[in-house]
Amino acid sequence: MTQFDGKGGLSQIDTVTIAGEVVADWTHPRATGTYSVSADCTGTFTINFQDNRPTVVANFVVAANGDEIDTVVISAGGDQGVLATGSIGKRRSSKH
Repeated sequence: MTQFDGKGGLSQIDTVTIAGEVVADWTHPRATGTYSVSADCTGTFTINFQDNRPTVVANFVVAANGDEIDTVVISAGGDQGVLATGSIGKRRSSKH
């Protein structure tokens, strides 16, 4: 869960599963970071973990009138590229 403070700061607590194995759970210390949002609703955030996990950098776009943020992790611990994608917020439903 990520909380954006409206002033360029964030805090996050999460659980992470890789290949079916939990590698971080809710008991880890809260992470902190920074973010910026451009006028076109795109932005970048950086998450700094307090428990020796690597720093994560993600690009994002604010979607669904601000109800959702779609993310692409572009760096983790210095490794570059598209490393993960995700969505934060309400799930969009398709109309039939």
